Amino acid sequence: LICPNCHKVIDDQPNTYTVEKLHEVKSQHEKWVIESTEKEVINVTFAELNVVTKFLISGQFEPSTSYELLIPPREKIRKNELSASIEQLITMGMTQVRQVSSYISKSPDVEFGDRLSKGFVAEYERLKTEEKLRGDDLFNALLDFASGKSNDFKNRAAGLAVLVYLFERCDVFEK
Repeated sequence: LICPNCHKVIDDQPNTYTVEKLHEVKSQHEKWVIESTEKEVINVTFAELNVVTKFLISGQFEPSTSYELLIPPREKIRKNELSASIEQLITMGMTQVRQVSSYISKSPDVEFGDRLSKGFVAEYERLKTEEKLRGDDLFNALLDFASGKSNDFKNRAAGLAVLVYLFERCDVFEK
């Protein structure tokens, strides 16, 4: 997706902006996003998790049941038709799963983790049923949700850590 101004520039120059060129630009942008997130994911602290999780639980959600890890992440990635680039993001997020778990377990609000999970599950179901999203599109939409649609890579990295924590626990995505 591009802004209306860029859309016009591209449409007015079809010989310059070929399908191949647009795919190349998209690929370079995706690479930049992954590299930028990778640089920040190792810096995620309780402060970033606090910002992200407060946003996520701002709605009123009922507690959900907890799940244990039912299948290995690689099988789950394949079953949910996630691409290699999403697998790379999940691998990055896995580096902070213990941090997220520690943050949630130390919360004085004993229902915090359940409300957080319930909020994600509700958004996951909405994206699947109303938006009809699947695979990478679904994962990316949940990452936007997790990071409050922030363009700040530290917030996105914290959102990724929370999303992957819930992915690993099988709270979101097919088991």
